[in-house]
Amino acid sequence: MITNHEDKRTAIRLSFQAHTFTLDTNDGEQSTIPYSVSPRLLLASQQEREAGKLMLGGYGIEWEALNEHLSVDGLLQGKVSTETWRSVYEWYELRREKGADEDAQPEPIQIFA
Repeated sequence: MITNHEDKRTAIRLSFQAHTFTLDTNDGEQSTIPYSVSPRLLLASQQEREAGKLMLGGYGIEWEALNEHLSVDGLLQGKVSTETWRSVYEWYELRREKGADEDAQPEPIQIFA
């Protein structure tokens, strides 16, 4: 499938708040997105959230330390991560084992099926 990127909005600025992040787009609009769009963002420290960077000319956002990549187009359409909680749990436990952030060691989580 060929996509015409000229028709899509891109992010030109990214800012972070306590429970949300804000995208300023190339058409002058501003959208506020809750961290709950991604389990990894929801479980991350604020410092890790604020490390998010625009990528691909504003078509995506990357949180390298969280191994999280979200498309701006998807976020603006209200889409959320489809990652399974099993996958999130495995990622989270691996983080705990490695001591991802020694100053703020994440607490254990329980996933109920």
